[in-house]
Amino acid sequence: MPPSLDAAFSQFQARLVATLADPDVSARLLEGRWKGEWDSTNPTLGHCAVAAEAAWFALGGAAVGLVPVCASYHDAGGRATHWWLRTADGRIFDPTRQQYELAGETPPYEWASTPGLRIAACGFQGQRRLPSGAEDPWGFGKRPGRRAAQLLAAMGIHRRLATP
Repeated sequence: MPPSLDAAFSQFQARLVATLADPDVSARLLEGRWKGEWDSTNPTLGHCAVAAEAAWFALGGAAVGLVPVCASYHDAGGRATHWWLRTADGRIFDPTRQQYELAGETPPYEWASTPGLRIAACGFQGQRRLPSGAEDPWGFGKRPGRRAAQLLAAMGIHRRLATP
């Protein structure tokens, strides 16, 4: 891992929280039950999938060894999922960990052995290959999905923050 990955993640996370605190930005990005559960005191609530995808692009994705991971589980609101990034050496980069901490809860990656919890390496659904000859600001031939692209633009991130 390049030494700049940790610093880039810290920079990304600070910008993420500031961006998601804007109710207009959050309203555009949230889906499903999270639209009704979000409030400004917990700005990352419900944004894990879009934030993890945006972080994957901003930090360098597979080129720096990041793997998207998701967990499906049930909570008081029903079925839920949580997304984060993991490195080959097991480090966790979770851009929305704060949503659990502010609620006094533990993110589901610490429940990996709990029956009924599915942990898997996942792929982001919205990613598309760049057209031939198109500029590649992320450095690996893909572009983020619609919501991740909107989040990155709102954060003012248009190129990769970390370099392999």
